[in-house]
Amino acid sequence: MDSNRLNDRLQILGMLGIIASLVFVGLQLKQTDEIASIEGQESAVQRHYDMLSLMAGNADVWQRGCIGEELSATERAQFAKIFTVYANNNFAGWRRLELTNYRATGSKSSINSFAANIHRYPGFAAAYSSQLAWDILGTGDLGNTYGKYRWLVSERVEELARIEPEPHYDAEWCGRN
Repeated sequence: MDSNRLNDRLQILGMLGIIASLVFVGLQLKQTDEIASIEGQESAVQRHYDMLSLMAGNADVWQRGCIGEELSATERAQFAKIFTVYANNNFAGWRRLELTNYRATGSKSSINSFAANIHRYPGFAAAYSSQLAWDILGTGDLGNTYGKYRWLVSERVEELARIEPEPHYDAEWCGRN
């Protein structure tokens, strides 16, 4: 009888040990996930800062390009590169938010800001159309993820056209997130 009780107690202790181990592993996984999330946010902030620095360093070209003023060949190339950085940064931010718990609010703000720039700045809209045409001709396929992003942006641009038929904004706000 004593050996049965001892055996039962040892089995209970073993189960409690397993449960404690699982709880510990779960806490470690949660902590690792939180650290990765913080590192991802820090990386996103750095990319955003780099993008803003690029825009500020080429403010004249960026602003004139956004509103659709005439640019030299070199300036058009500069504007296209800055636009590409902005567009890729916005898409990457949207995608990151789509894959996280921030989907409901964060990813929608990425779509809204990108669409607002297309709607309000004719040069920005022309760069978007040009890049899109290049991507479609270059690959023949935008993929499901970018296709969804593009569809959401287009939907929001149409909405903004109804809400704000004649937008007038200073070029200094072009590229604002």
